[in-house]
Parts: sequence; structure tokens; C-alpha cells
Amino acid sequence: MTARSFLGAAFGEVFPMAEVVRGVFGLALLILLCLLLWEVGDDVGLLRRIGRTSGLICASAAMGSVVIYYVVLDGHLPGERLANAFVHGGQNPVCAGLIFGFHALWLCVLVEDSANRREGVLLWSAVIVLTSAAFLTGSRGPMLAMLVAHLVLLLVRGWRRGGVTFAIFAAIATSYLLAAPHFPSAELESPMQTVLGRADNGRFQIYEAGWKAVSERDAIVVGLGEWGSRAMWTPHLPPDPSGLMHHLHSVIVATATSGGLIGLGLAALLFFFVARAALRVCHSDPALLVLFAYGAMGLSVDGQTLTSLASLPRFEGLLFWVPAFLALRADESLVELRGFEPLTFSLRKTILHARHKAKRPLTSRSIATGVTMRQPCRAPMVHEGA
Repeated sequence: MTARSFLGAAFGEVFPMAEVVRGVFGLALLILLCLLLWEVGDDVGLLRRIGRTSGLICASAAMGSVVIYYVVLDGHLPGERLANAFVHGGQNPVCAGLIFGFHALWLCVLVEDSANRREGVLLWSAVIVLTSAAFLTGSRGPMLAMLVAHLVLLLVRGWRRGGVTFAIFAAIATSYLLAAPHFPSAELESPMQTVLGRADNGRFQIYEAGWKAVSERDAIVVGLGEWGSRAMWTPHLPPDPSGLMHHLHSVIVATATSGGLIGLGLAALLFFFVARAALRVCHSDPALLVLFAYGAMGLSVDGQTLTSLASLPRFEGLLFWVPAFLALRADESLVELRGFEPLTFSLRKTILHARHKAKRPLTSRSIATGVTMRQPCRAPMVHEGA
């Protein structure tokens, strides 16, 4: 309540209060996520366990959604656009497809490091389920992003190591395009025609509305701002009976609208450093480059903002910041100041380093502060008979 009152007094007359609270809350969550990613980014084993666990959980949600939508619920026919049934109210098919595809690609990279045959079979099964579920959403963004990411994985690993993964993806895509016309659903009588025939779903009208709002205010350089800008470009929209024009549906367009040329330049600089870091570590950890390529492609056709986790799609943190910060953390060429680790407060490392240097038990004060007193240097003792 105190923070809300303070923010309301400071920004209430300039920005809508709801947008201020959502923006501050989303930015705080994003900072916490980045700190966590930087902290665990050097633990390869932990990251692999996180990828396996989250991928298997997502595969279970995808399989359950298929059963719920196409078997349990009435009024749904096989072939209708799949959504994640385990999100309250049902998740948008585009969001569900992007999340399913992200975890499918992560498991495609991790399946090569399977400890035994049983684990490999489990991970391959999860990959097939997630990839199929991503296609069943009928969303073009996940399909295009998966194609780009699988091509990147094939280039990094080569045909001998990456050919099986790409062949499975191609087989699922072909099976979907061939089998969908036989589904008892009027929407997918011709899946390719349906995917391409949905035109742009009003996206170009949304992009045009953002451009008109920027140009009429001469804000091409600085943009409209992150908070309160929606009220500036929505008057330029046509009637929206479907209610799908609630955000700009592209991180690139949203960044240009909110931040102008300055925002686009900063975003391009960030993308450059992340891509360079991912390329440097792609041979030892190809997952980072593959996931970054998938996220960049997916966010170019959808998404709202990169500066908040409280956005409407809610997947920008997963698709961009997870591979971005893990790639930056894995790149050993990044310069770190001695005695200071940027973006992290690693108490565990400080304590272990102090224990190793001091070689004596830590006191309660040293544990609380993370600092130990150095032992004075002693000259080597020389025996008289030497």
C-alpha cells in the first residue's frame, strides 16, 4: 500500500496507475529472474536438470491438454487449435505453441547426453509430444521459430549428430500437414491454406497504428514511452470484435513504438552481444544458441516487451532472457572486476573462497559478511644448519 501510494503520487497524473504498478512489478520480477539466471548459469549439471524437468512437465501438460481438448471436453473436435488447458482460463494457442516448441528444442539438445537408454526413450517421447502439440496449436510463429531453430541446430551439430533431430521434426511437420485434412474439424480442411489464409490477423493494422501514434507526435527518436503508450496508439485501430488487438504483437514493433530509434539501437546492441556469446559457446553448449534463435524468431512475430515479466503474453522472459543470460554467463571472455561479480550477490562463492584462502573455520561474523581476515604473511623459516 505504501509503494502504491508513493507511485500514485509520483506518476498518477502522468501515467495510468494500473500501468505503473504493473510496470514496476514486472521490472522487479525481471531483475530477480536475471539475478537467478546469472547465479546458476555456471552450473552446467543444474541447467541440464532444469531443462529435463521443465521439459517433462511441459510435455505432461501438452499431453494432458490434447486429451482434455479432444477427448474429455464436449464441443471440441480433433484438429481445432490446441491451447494449454492447465493455465487458468486456458492459454492462448500462440503462447502455448511457443512454450511447447521452446521446451521441445531444449530436450532435443539434452537427449544426446542421456545417461541410459530408458532416459533417452523418455526424452525422445517428450520431444515428439511437445513438437506435435506445437503444430496442433495451428500458430505460425511456433512453426517458423522451430524451423529456424532446428536449422541452427543442424548447422551446429552437423548431419551426423543433428540429422535425427531434424528428421523427427520434418516427419512431424509432414504428418501434420497430411493428416490434418482428415480431422473432423471444418477449420483445418486444408491446414497449409488455413495457416496462410488467416492473412495477418490484423497485425499490419496494429503495426500501422503504432507507427501513426509515433509519427504524429514526432517521437521517432525517443518513442512514446513504456507506460501509458497503449492509449496513444489504440485510437488508430479499426474495430476489434475479437479482442486480439490489445498489444503490438511483436517485440520489434513494440520496442520501436515505446523506445523509438534509441530503444531499437539498445535492443540491437543487446541482441548482438547475446548472439556473439552464444556463438562462442555453441560447440560446448549448443542449447544456448538454438534457444536464442528460437526466442528471437518467435518474439519477432509476437510478444509485448522485454522489460517486464508482467506482460500480457508472459513468455518473453522464457523465450529471450533465459537463453540470453545463460549465454552471457557461459561466455568466459566477459570481463569481471576482481572482488565484484556483476548482477549477482554470490554469498556461497564468497564464503567458499574465504574458507579456501584462510584455511580456518569461519566465525559467525565472517559468514554474515562474507569476508574473512587474511592471515599475515610469514617468512619461511630457515634452519641454522642449512
